[in-house]
Amino acid sequence: MIQMSREYLENNNNVTKIVNDVKAILDHRYKMYLKYQKKDGIPLEAYTSKVATGYLAGTPPKFSIKQENNKEKQNIITKIFDKVFGSTANPDEFKIIVDYINDYNDLPDFFLNICLDYFATGACTWLNYENENNEQVFARIPSWQCVLIYDYSVPAQIIGAVRIFNTIDEFGNKVDNVIITSETSKRYFKNSEKQKDVYLEDKSQRENVLWQLLPVYGIESDTGALFENVIDLINKLEMCIGNISSMMNYNDLGCKLKVVGYRPQYPSTTKDEENNIVPNPEREKEDEIVLNAKVFYTPDASGDIGWISKTIDTSAVDLLKTTLLEYILMMTFIPNITDEGFTNADSNKALMKKFFGLQTSQQETIKALKKELLRMWENIIDRINDKKNTKFDFRDLDIQIQACIPTDDNEVVDMWLKLQDIVSDETILNNLPLDIDVESELSKKEEEDNKKMQEFYNNNANINENMSENKNDNQNDFQKQKEKEDN
Repeated sequence: MIQMSREYLENNNNVTKIVNDVKAILDHRYKMYLKYQKKDGIPLEAYTSKVATGYLAGTPPKFSIKQENNKEKQNIITKIFDKVFGSTANPDEFKIIVDYINDYNDLPDFFLNICLDYFATGACTWLNYENENNEQVFARIPSWQCVLIYDYSVPAQIIGAVRIFNTIDEFGNKVDNVIITSETSKRYFKNSEKQKDVYLEDKSQRENVLWQLLPVYGIESDTGALFENVIDLINKLEMCIGNISSMMNYNDLGCKLKVVGYRPQYPSTTKDEENNIVPNPEREKEDEIVLNAKVFYTPDASGDIGWISKTIDTSAVDLLKTTLLEYILMMTFIPNITDEGFTNADSNKALMKKFFGLQTSQQETIKALKKELLRMWENIIDRINDKKNTKFDFRDLDIQIQACIPTDDNEVVDMWLKLQDIVSDETILNNLPLDIDVESELSKKEEEDNKKMQEFYNNNANINENMSENKNDNQNDFQKQKEKEDN
């Protein structure tokens, strides 16, 4: 965490010092990112990061609007905090706006990528802005390009962000581009090939920050990347497997042929024209003939032929490999999906127990992500209220980050169907593990119910009409019969 005062951050004389401090952090994050992307060895860095990311971000966050239906509470809240309920803060409109913005920005992909950055590098950052089409945009910044700046308050508050990335100038030289965003301005700096430690501001690009809060967001881990504290163990596991592989390669490719009771015709070495000792080509031809022969005859019964190979006892090595892998997974809170306890977990409860360590370890991350997402939405909602004269309150936004864990779909469906008379149909449909458009299905269901109700009314009307006609016919028959009897 980098801390400084607002005045220090805004002073251009401090840019070089700020950039040097930020570069040290960014270089370390990029080093972790390269380990995550490594192509050789055992990619446990990628494995642990992807499992943790899939667990946390495999299911995108769910957004809902909290509604206060108690009139007495509404009156008290309005009286004390001037909160508006009603047409200018309609919860249904609020939900539609939130869903539209999330869909526009592809929330599932965005959330997956910032979570992967967090576990692979120890931090994630993103920003939001309004584009030329007046769309509200939020986008990921690679964590090895951006560092957040905090003040000295308790708890520390984000007051700025420094982004550094490389570009090629018109002369083909690599230069650093620095963007320093504070609560009031966005300043652009660049160095040169000749003066790498001198960063000059392009004042023509300076922008005023017109958002209520700093429009850059992120979270940083105190312990770094998820796998950072087990890198030594991963290296030892790779060394262990490499040693076994080397011994196997010797037996397969490098072992020697041992011949007893046979004397070759030519010596193994000879001398060249300059009297230097060199391999004897005649001996090499003879050895080649012996190696390629289908049958080899020894001169007497004491002769023998065989390969000189290393005897490898891998039992101790296998135990060491298993121990190292267990420690790596335990210290990263990743469940071992190859152990017997996991493969025999045939129920949702059993699986949740296996993921309990990962679940508890991610609680701090979940709370930090929710806090930053809510801070972003406070900015977005303030901009909407300002432009559209609405009174939406970001505090009404409920963000739920749900773990992605294998579940028994039938068990989940049965549980929610038992609540049919307690909660609304919309709530039930939203929580079913089915890929359906809830609003569309509710609309179709309403149309079907209305159609059935109309058919019911029509049938009843027809029945009543038929009964009335039959009654009139009976009365007419009775009258005719009576007249006939009187005559």
